[in-house]
Amino acid sequence: NLTIIHPAGHKYDWLWIIAMFFMAIVSRNNIVQAAKYIAVKDSTHARKAAALPMVLYLLLPIFWFIPPLCANTLVPGFTESFASVKNPAELAYIAPCLAVLPKGMVGLLVAGLFAATMSSMDTGLNRNAGFLIKNFYAKVVRPKANEKELLLAGQVCTAIMGICIILIALIFVSMGKISLFDVVMSISAMLLVPLAVPLFLGIFVKGQPRWA
Repeated sequence: NLTIIHPAGHKYDWLWIIAMFFMAIVSRNNIVQAAKYIAVKDSTHARKAAALPMVLYLLLPIFWFIPPLCANTLVPGFTESFASVKNPAELAYIAPCLAVLPKGMVGLLVAGLFAATMSSMDTGLNRNAGFLIKNFYAKVVRPKANEKELLLAGQVCTAIMGICIILIALIFVSMGKISLFDVVMSISAMLLVPLAVPLFLGIFVKGQPRWA
């Protein structure tokens, strides 16, 4: 039986699924993610920008979930085959791909995984560096900085953030047999929840003092 249907004794149960569902709604409707609505030329295109991800998020998970769900059938005992890996369960996606896809397609799959990861990382680093430079560096540290200096500061900030992320990843990996999924959940719990508190209070409390 699937643990998602019978979650007894499993840490990711229906309560977790419901919480993640509402967290996804909140995380997709904030000023960071709203850039795709603001950048369009009119309301019609804004609605299209919202409708396209909605449709894709309904369809694409079907394709994402098929390989892991079929892993035990296509590659029986794959966890024993990859026993040398710290968390063989994380190979539930790649194991059936290795068994089914021809060698050329496997290389294309790996290239696609790297490309998707790097594009998301690149977007996140540049966006966060832009927030820090435009809202803190340019207003508090160097109000008279020209565009060239701000660009250089943004590049340095992006590099520092990238190094910090790599170091954090290495720290979590060195902690032992902790899965990549648990790492993401741990970081989200430590960072996103405290960040959400002032944003949530800002909806109800107006005119906060500067120290807030």
